[in-house]
Amino acid sequence: MTKRGSSVAVLAVVVTGLAVTTFAYVGHRHAAGRPAYATWGAVGDSITYGLGSSDPATMAYPVQAGVRGHGIVGQCLVTSGCEGQPLVETFPSELSRLRQEGDVVAVVVEVGINDLGHVTDRQYLAAYARLRAEGAAQDVRVVLSTITPFGRTHPLPRSKEQQRERINAWIRSQGAYVDYDAALRSGRLLDPRYDCGDGMHPSDAGHARMAEALDTWVAQEG
Repeated sequence: MTKRGSSVAVLAVVVTGLAVTTFAYVGHRHAAGRPAYATWGAVGDSITYGLGSSDPATMAYPVQAGVRGHGIVGQCLVTSGCEGQPLVETFPSELSRLRQEGDVVAVVVEVGINDLGHVTDRQYLAAYARLRAEGAAQDVRVVLSTITPFGRTHPLPRSKEQQRERINAWIRSQGAYVDYDAALRSGRLLDPRYDCGDGMHPSDAGHARMAEALDTWVAQEG
């Protein structure tokens, strides 16, 4: 177990999306009252970018958590036809860039919402296996995170929600994971307190909640 403020490196690949945007956070950042985890990274889509917050440059959850990372706009985990190439294709170069820019040795992945209903469960699991294999090849620990919930203003077809729940159950069976779904959810839906209003992206309070979940995981399990 590592204590808060240690030099442990973890790359968080968060599974989230649906036409979600991804941007990069690279470099040392200190949020008020929070330490900077110099070797942590956050990889994701528009949620990782900070969409839904009042100011992505200061309120996005990676910034609030003080981590570094890299992302690609609209990226899917494995589905073709999303913005750019899917993460399974770009992950090797993204890991290399993070290692060069920030000496990252662990990553949390936040990606996958955009894939719901477009690929099978087996394709999800195979893609996660590829991410882990690439991490092992580059000596980087890969930690998964759960797919975030949707709100009342953006209801999912039942088949997609069931897939989201199945994939999250599998992620939780893997031991090490960051549970953004649990952090943001009330019942089966995105908690209105954390909803920016579009039923998909977190508000300032939602991004703060995700940052707390990431901080807690690092302190307890990282």
